[in-house]
Amino acid sequence: MDEVEVRTLQSHLGKLHKRLARGLPPLDGVSRSATRVLSAAVASAGTEEGAQPGRIAEAIGMTTSNVAAALRELEQEGYVARRRAPDDGRRIAVVLTERGKHALAAHRALRAHGLREAIEAVLTTDEQAQLTAVIPLIGRVSAALEGAE
Repeated sequence: MDEVEVRTLQSHLGKLHKRLARGLPPLDGVSRSATRVLSAAVASAGTEEGAQPGRIAEAIGMTTSNVAAALRELEQEGYVARRRAPDDGRRIAVVLTERGKHALAAHRALRAHGLREAIEAVLTTDEQAQLTAVIPLIGRVSAALEGAE
């Protein structure tokens, strides 16, 4: 791929990601920012031990004070619980409650449904097959980028 093609791909993937995120309403009772924090908490946790608020902030480019405010919203609505980290009692770990797990699963399903509808609306059956064939390639590129960090 030449540089123009790489930049075009990067632009399209970025726009797709933003449109998918913007196209969904926030979870019941919390702001859009809090919904983002909930998703990031899951992604940055890595284990059942929970996610660190600082890692969440870093992952989504928010200040720690904004993440703390979002976590308060999420905790008030019963989506997350904060507890002392098992390995270091001075640190706080964020864990999803059952309500948070169910809400996030439903939210992700809604996002996937919207993407599927868009794909089916604008791509022919052959184009959908081509797109499906590219999925493993994008996965390999993503894995390579993760390994570079």
